[in-house]
Amino acid sequence: MHTIILTGGEGKRLRPITCTMPKPMAPLLNKPTLFYTLELLKRHGLDDVTVAIGYMGGEIKKAVGDGRDFGLHVKYRSPSLRLGTAGSVKSALGNGLKGTVLVMSGDGLTDIDITAARKAHAASGASVTVVLSRVSEPCEYGIAVVDGRGFIKEFKEKPSPGGVQRPCEYGNLFDRASSAARAARGYTA
Repeated sequence: MHTIILTGGEGKRLRPITCTMPKPMAPLLNKPTLFYTLELLKRHGLDDVTVAIGYMGGEIKKAVGDGRDFGLHVKYRSPSLRLGTAGSVKSALGNGLKGTVLVMSGDGLTDIDITAARKAHAASGASVTVVLSRVSEPCEYGIAVVDGRGFIKEFKEKPSPGGVQRPCEYGNLFDRASSAARAARGYTA
């Protein structure tokens, strides 16, 4: 399985910190946030990584290099235009990746059991699995409305308190790149 880590955003809400470093390099306990994601991937045996870079991407390349220090094989994709989240994923997939791909944010902190999520994805038959988690205040996040089998019916972006049905934050994404014909399924970690 290949992993794409998205790191291209400007991190405007973290200014002035992100005036001198990209958001994924902002330290948490004296270590860049991105490093926690790289270590998580290694713990789950995922060592083939493409980092989609944008804003101050050179700083990320300098800190991560080829990934050897993390026990990973890291490549970089830097689109010439700002493509947004989906465009960055598509650009990173443009190098001929086949099969299942994990897409993660480079500026988030998670302890998700990637191995369990991979198994749930494979068993579901879905084209895409979005890893979900319950939160106490879903109005601060986007939510996914799922049916009784766990298949996603719709997303609601930061709904008002009256619009909450089944609160789940959505974040990481598993995508079987070669087939988009099957439904998306929510996996609650």
